[in-house]
Amino acid sequence: METEIDMGEKITNVHLQKTSRCSLVCFSNIRQYTETVQTIKAATLAFNFATKKDQKDVTLNEISPLLDEIQSIHAVIKDETREILQTLENSTSLLDFLRELIDEDIRNLIDAVEEHSEQYVRESTVSDLIEVKRFFQPILKGDFQIDISGLFEKLQSQTIETGIQNVAEKIVVCRDNLHSLIALYKNVANRGERTVEVIDNIVKKGIIMFSLHQKNCIVSVKYEQNGKKHKHSNADLSDLRSRALLLMNAEEKDRTKKSTRKEQLQIFVNLVDQSFEIAHLCMRLKESGHFEFSSYDKICKKDDMLLLINRLQNQFDSWMSEINECRNRHYYMNFLYSNQLYELYRYLHGDAKTKISLQLF
Repeated sequence: METEIDMGEKITNVHLQKTSRCSLVCFSNIRQYTETVQTIKAATLAFNFATKKDQKDVTLNEISPLLDEIQSIHAVIKDETREILQTLENSTSLLDFLRELIDEDIRNLIDAVEEHSEQYVRESTVSDLIEVKRFFQPILKGDFQIDISGLFEKLQSQTIETGIQNVAEKIVVCRDNLHSLIALYKNVANRGERTVEVIDNIVKKGIIMFSLHQKNCIVSVKYEQNGKKHKHSNADLSDLRSRALLLMNAEEKDRTKKSTRKEQLQIFVNLVDQSFEIAHLCMRLKESGHFEFSSYDKICKKDDMLLLINRLQNQFDSWMSEINECRNRHYYMNFLYSNQLYELYRYLHGDAKTKISLQLF
């Protein structure tokens, strides 16, 4: 092309500017960039770039920036990035799905695979979705609508920085299982909403019950909704607490909703923590031999939890002070374990069964 330009300049007696000369040379080599141009087209479709209709009347001056951009992209793009974009050309629905959950933590979908096995989603497929989301997250959140070169640079850097292997293959797996993945996500989302509803009922209507009779203090909560009684065990509360923490950490698109819901979830987490603290104090009182805590039943409302904690802590401190004082005054008290004190108490009050058990010491 350089030769043709020189001949043209001689014939027409016109000297081309350097930029025009470079543009003509670049345009003449456009066939070398056919694959790159196709990849750019795939990117514009996948990432919703605004495109113009074909224009027949375009000047060289107008097309020069485009040619420069094609060249810069061609210099950056690697085979792996090219493969990813070509795969995305038929995966726009997958990208739309990723945009919906771009600010959400979907790692809990792994735990939901077994619970919703009727959807027939493999754990490896969910893992692929998590990695594909991690790969595209900064791209889908970024603003590349006026900087397609920046898009390609970011894609290329993601292939290096994330360390995720075989991204194109994982895109295909997610695309082929998209309907099942969406169904799984909706099931988990619905479960999240049900979790929030249960937590809301516990916070607003719940009565916390403590039952200490054997070696454990059992915590449970009950409430009534629409004429139906509900009860949740110690294990249920632990599970709900874990789910509440996950929901608190997950970012919401609606920031106002997030703030309101997070406050309610935090109240619930604090309530469960207070319940377990009360159970722990009850066990400490029992193990220290406190006469009133050989067995213990208590019903408490949410607003009275801190008062109960303070009262139990004061009882424990006072009891331990009395025990230490007794042991200082009465030497042989030091030969009794704290948890034997109640047995001694019953013996001194004439419990026949206790007399028999004490003979075994």
